Amino acid sequence: DQLVHAGSFLEARPRRARLYNLLVDEAVMKYLNLDIPQRIDDDDIRLTVRVIRTARDEFKTRFNSDRFYVVIWPVPKHDKPIADRFAAWLQNTDLQVLDYSMLVDMDADGYVFDRIYDKHPTASTHARVAEALVADLKETGEPVTLSRSQ
Repeated sequence: DQLVHAGSFLEARPRRARLYNLLVDEAVMKYLNLDIPQRIDDDDIRLTVRVIRTARDEFKTRFNSDRFYVVIWPVPKHDKPIADRFAAWLQNTDLQVLDYSMLVDMDADGYVFDRIYDKHPTASTHARVAEALVADLKETGEPVTLSRSQ
């Protein structure tokens, strides 16, 4: 039961990719009151954990380092149950997890661009996560080096 790379999402799941491309129009999504994915079940979480563990193992091989962390990003309150289920699955693994799901109130003004049309985090949300990440990594006792790409 090995993970297999079957190409891009478009190549591996062409029908689903076409459907998502049709639904990506925010007006359609809002009109139909849809979100993608509509539900996340245990099989989805199990697969995600397998992919993350495989990525961690590849990281360890390439960089000879155990400093691989999984960050659970801040979520709006209605997504907290999913984040909690995901965190519970991760707790039963040997992965290092930093749970920032409630670091900021993603339902408050200023943390997402638009709660209806564009739920992407704002720069202030990224800054809060970065601050927490640096603080948590410093607690490990290993040096934290930050570099800025030019």
